[in-house]
Amino acid sequence: MGEKTSRHDLIQQYLEDFIPRERRTELEHLAGRVAKGGCSRRDFMTRAGTLGIGATAASTILAALVANAPKAMAAPGSVDIGKIADKYKHLTIGVPVYAFADENQITIANQMEAAAKAAGLEWKFLVQDVAGSVTTAGQVFDSFISRGVDVIIDIVIPPRLVAAQMAKAKDKKIPVFGIYTFGTNYPDMVLDYGGVTSVESSFVSSYMLFDQRIRHPGKKKIKLGIIDSQLDVIKPRRGALDGLLGLAINNDFEVVQIIPDVDPANTVQVATQVTQAILTKNPDVDCLWVSWSPAPVPVAAAVEQAGKGETCKVYGLVAQSAGLQLIKEGKSPLVATSWVDLVWVGWGCIDLVLKHLSGRAVDRLALLTTNAVPCVCIDQAEANSPNIQMVDVLGGKQIPTWIFAQGSYRDRFVASWNEMYSA
Repeated sequence: MGEKTSRHDLIQQYLEDFIPRERRTELEHLAGRVAKGGCSRRDFMTRAGTLGIGATAASTILAALVANAPKAMAAPGSVDIGKIADKYKHLTIGVPVYAFADENQITIANQMEAAAKAAGLEWKFLVQDVAGSVTTAGQVFDSFISRGVDVIIDIVIPPRLVAAQMAKAKDKKIPVFGIYTFGTNYPDMVLDYGGVTSVESSFVSSYMLFDQRIRHPGKKKIKLGIIDSQLDVIKPRRGALDGLLGLAINNDFEVVQIIPDVDPANTVQVATQVTQAILTKNPDVDCLWVSWSPAPVPVAAAVEQAGKGETCKVYGLVAQSAGLQLIKEGKSPLVATSWVDLVWVGWGCIDLVLKHLSGRAVDRLALLTTNAVPCVCIDQAEANSPNIQMVDVLGGKQIPTWIFAQGSYRDRFVASWNEMYSA
């Protein structure tokens, strides 16, 4: 075991020293496809050759990566499909998405499609990016309503911003489901679904408090900067942090600066600028807490560029696949992130849609009860665990994500649908 580990470490060190990060990730993904039969060994060798890696070295690298690559999530295959009654099939689903810039949102959209396909539903998904624009969101909703879609599944767009369209959909008897819209009690929405953002925030926020104390034993005041977002669904993340900081036991933390919002339409530039501003005003800040999921990676990059990577650590919330990669490598100021099982979110939503279409009562608080979504805090150890697996996103790209129980629940979903909706 020691010899194998040493050999793998040497290969990883070679990749890190000589292959740019984006190409290294590409090789790792390609090796994963080789492992599951998605492409050939020759494909890998050809690509490695274009990067200047010799045949012997490429062969050795491939063997090591295949042996250590996370297993890709195979489509459910142990449960028969096609048993669901025809009345549930061939539906058109409108999916307005708040921002494709947030990879997590399109991952959820993709997993809804994967769930419908696994069940043999043959649903057509119309997935559209509104790019954080309220005007565009209204237009997209209007187009779905005019088209007469069977269901609308709103990803992250707060229902109060499209209230008129919600009312129109209700008049047209088009059920609207939300995912991370913070519309749990909104009257024109069947329900809102997703992970509970205050809960996953408490995971990484608690981790940050303990981790910083370990890094700074005996320090009387640990200095914290907060980079926040005003999106409805994200506000509870900040609420959980504030609740923890308000406890007397945590009075060794001092909030030195708060950035109230990061523009979702210009995340990288704004996140970089506000990080630079915090570091300039507070050069001795110990840690940064970042609520908007696409922001932790550019924040960490700005910390590193400022030469503060060793003294200022970054803690994110569902910090996307790039964040997982940085945490896995262990060389970035980004050291931990909360995570929710985005695959479960997609499949759990389809489960609730089918239940509603069948006429069964749907618990509007299913995100807390019948369909609660697993969550976790990911540090370097967890980022290197088998719980990190590859999934497809829109456009055929593969990314790593964290999944509960290696996705075994997917077959259970399909089996229950076959049983409940066969007539």
